[in-house]
Amino acid sequence: MRRPSAACRATSSISRCRRRSPSTRPASAPSWRWYAPIAPACWPPPHTPCSKWACACTMHASPPSASAWKISSKSPTGMTRPCPASSRKNCCRHCCGAWGMPRPAPEAKDLPCSRAVFDDAVMIAGWGAGMSKRWSDTGATSNRIADVVSRRRWQLLAIAVLALAWALAAMRAIREPMLIGDELVHAAQIHDFLHGHFRVLPTLTNIPGYHLLVAGLLALAGHDTLAAMRVVNMGFDLACIGMFYLLRRGVDRSHAARATAQFAFFPLLYPYGFLVYTDILSVALVLAALWATRGGRHVLSGGILLLALLVRQNDVVWAGFLASFALWPLLQETDWRPWRAGYRMLAIAWPYLAVVVLFVVYWAWNGTIVFSKPEALIHPDMSFHWGNPFFLLFVAGVLMPLQLIGGLRWFGREACRRYWPWLLPVIVLLVYVTGFKVDNFFNHVSPDYFIHNAVLVAVDGQRWAWLGFGLVATVAACALAGTRFVLPQAWVLFPFAAFYLSASWLIDGRYTLIPLALWLALRQQDGNVVERTTLAGWVVLAQYLALGMSARHFML
Repeated sequence: MRRPSAACRATSSISRCRRRSPSTRPASAPSWRWYAPIAPACWPPPHTPCSKWACACTMHASPPSASAWKISSKSPTGMTRPCPASSRKNCCRHCCGAWGMPRPAPEAKDLPCSRAVFDDAVMIAGWGAGMSKRWSDTGATSNRIADVVSRRRWQLLAIAVLALAWALAAMRAIREPMLIGDELVHAAQIHDFLHGHFRVLPTLTNIPGYHLLVAGLLALAGHDTLAAMRVVNMGFDLACIGMFYLLRRGVDRSHAARATAQFAFFPLLYPYGFLVYTDILSVALVLAALWATRGGRHVLSGGILLLALLVRQNDVVWAGFLASFALWPLLQETDWRPWRAGYRMLAIAWPYLAVVVLFVVYWAWNGTIVFSKPEALIHPDMSFHWGNPFFLLFVAGVLMPLQLIGGLRWFGREACRRYWPWLLPVIVLLVYVTGFKVDNFFNHVSPDYFIHNAVLVAVDGQRWAWLGFGLVATVAACALAGTRFVLPQAWVLFPFAAFYLSASWLIDGRYTLIPLALWLALRQQDGNVVERTTLAGWVVLAQYLALGMSARHFML
């Protein structure tokens, strides 16, 4: 059997003029769109997303004995155009004759190529009544419609349940009149700004950009209550969720809604959406900056990142991540010779460099990275510790065990083929044994109220807890090394996340929010069972934590 000629192969980038049979038909495609086993044909199915014209050669008449052929060239939109071959005879020879099909009969000479109708060709290629029966059979179509309706019904039900859970947590937080955790500092600062007292409290560690924004919104609304402040932060939470959805849909449309639901109900993030904390706005701005970087709007990304610095100064670390994320494709294009595209690289990198320069100027002007100098004793400059990186690994191992199984499979395969993967657990355990310490005073305060302090006090004082914490962190590190990202350059998240976390002496779960949010946005989703089970578990746990924190029973 001869191969189709180049003239025919050029007409379709999808089908390549292949013979089709039910064995090659996708399960999702209607049976009438494909060909009977005995009907030779070489056109793509109507649903084929082909941007080029497809050559189709079929029987001209419905009786199988007919010897006339007609030739059509049809686009997926339903329009017909002349056959791309030099003549009707050549088109049929190139497209169909290559598969051993008969040559056109003389009576086919007067048939204009552009008059062929694709749907008629499909009917005739089915040898008359056999394909007509398939065409008229609507049972499969009805079943598919029923499946879609059922799926939509379950999706709407899931959205309603999640929205109800969020609204319940919001109402509980609004009705709570007492300050919770660091709200004592943030609410007091907002109250001062709202009443025209622009002094900064000595216990405030952040640049008061968040507090100025909340005070401005409350002034416009004419409210000055703790409940109103929490409502504003709930608005930031919804904006953060929407920003995550835009980012996720931009990098991978598959299951973007489910990934967003997982992010919205991530147990460490969810409770802070109902309290007066700076973390939600900080996460939203970093996600927005990555969204702008992903779209090539680097100046906008730099501006958003500068706003993030006005909320939390240590967000400057993500300027390096975004610059690396944006420059990676260009470095690959130049074969790792950046001088070949120096101007293009500078055009991409300068907004992020400007953010770093402005941060250095602020640091030199203020004298410390934290805004209030008395707090510099708790948050020293240029002091690196291993507490927060290992706490993130522990959190990942506890909250995402099903997702880490896939990474462990990859690690196991690599470890069986080469020796270097075994260095990772050895290095992690060595660093944990020699470098992990719980030596900040505030990590030993009220372990019966702060959950993360209870874990750290147990790790610091009990050998079994110390050993279990280290083993979970080591296994999580090996599993995260096998993360499947939707973009190849997303792996640069790991070194910048390690630097970002190690720069904080105080160990706190809130410091892990941005690295984990970026990881959730850039990773590939696993199977439906794994992801749905994780979402269900997170919803229950997050709701429990949010209601418990609003009732002041405990604090993360």
